[in-house]
Amino acid sequence: MKYKIAIVEDDKDCSKLIADYVESYSKESGEKFELYFFDDGDGIAEKYKPIYDVIFLDIQMKLLDGMATAEYIRKLDDDVIIIFITNMSQYAIKGYSVEALSFLLKPVPYFAFSQELRKCVEKLKRKKDDFLLVSTTGGNLRIRVADILFIEILNHKLIINTRNGEIFTSGTIKDMEKKLSGSNQQQIAVYRRKHFRVEVLYELLEKSFISNLYSIQLIF
Repeated sequence: MKYKIAIVEDDKDCSKLIADYVESYSKESGEKFELYFFDDGDGIAEKYKPIYDVIFLDIQMKLLDGMATAEYIRKLDDDVIIIFITNMSQYAIKGYSVEALSFLLKPVPYFAFSQELRKCVEKLKRKKDDFLLVSTTGGNLRIRVADILFIEILNHKLIINTRNGEIFTSGTIKDMEKKLSGSNQQQIAVYRRKHFRVEVLYELLEKSFISNLYSIQLIF
């Protein structure tokens, strides 16, 4: 598995140092990483999509500072790991409001960085089965399996209905079952949209004919 890491840092030297640290850790651990670079908070915040596993985020930036960036990201992504990079330790308390994993004080030593990255990888491995990575027209999206209500089939397309709306992707039911096979969630309801309307499913639920949405599978 290749972990996606975003480095948001307006200091080019510091950004390169973090990237070099990631490369060194990759060689030591055998873990694979894909890096994305942003020189200000507005760069990652604009059109943000929850595709990243870890964000290393500088606090002091000109256009959109790190704390404001983290607050914005948290409205869209509850799960990405955020680690602040700063030379101002007084910001540490504020980090709790955006559920930052930790702070790294500049100048960042490699040992401290490697320990934090190790914690990130361990945390990601523990929860990897709780997420589904799907390909959409806007790029790859990471979906929390617990947020999936049901999946529809329409004209050879899959429509993943989540608590946050519909997500359209390509593939087959067999492909989806394989992706979900490692999940701890129960079986997810599947049906063809043209034969089974959403209103009917909710009506059944309201009348208690179906006690658990994840326990049924309807394929016509």
